[in-house]
Amino acid sequence: MESFEHFITTLLPEYHMSEHTHHIAWFLGLIVLIFAVGGIVLAYKKYYRGLKRDEELENTWYYKMLANQYYIPNIYEEFISKPYAMLSDMMWNKVDMKIVDATVDGIAKFLYKTGDGSRKMQTGNLSNYLNWMAVGAVLLLVFAAISAAMLG
Repeated sequence: MESFEHFITTLLPEYHMSEHTHHIAWFLGLIVLIFAVGGIVLAYKKYYRGLKRDEELENTWYYKMLANQYYIPNIYEEFISKPYAMLSDMMWNKVDMKIVDATVDGIAKFLYKTGDGSRKMQTGNLSNYLNWMAVGAVLLLVFAAISAAMLG
């Protein structure tokens, strides 16, 4: 106990431990114990006789508020879940289906048509391959000339 007092007095030099604080802790603990035992006794008396429905209690505003969980599920449903579902449906129908899917489908169609077109180049004829190689070399030279002109 002395080491704790030394620790506290070095941190907070104005603090002085007293027996009074010890009694307050016991007093507060006793109050909590009385409430706990009182709650247990009350619950035992209430449930020992059996639960009976009290319609007068069920018609009070605080009973309805507690039974409806402070209406938090209703508020959550109305202001978070429904707007989120509407936003999700709109994004699915407008953005995903019309923009994302259309873009992916367009890329696939482009690659498919490019593959179909380039398949015609593969005839097995060597002179045909040399012609395509010459066309490619000319296109590369044109690209190099345009790049050199633009850079400098």
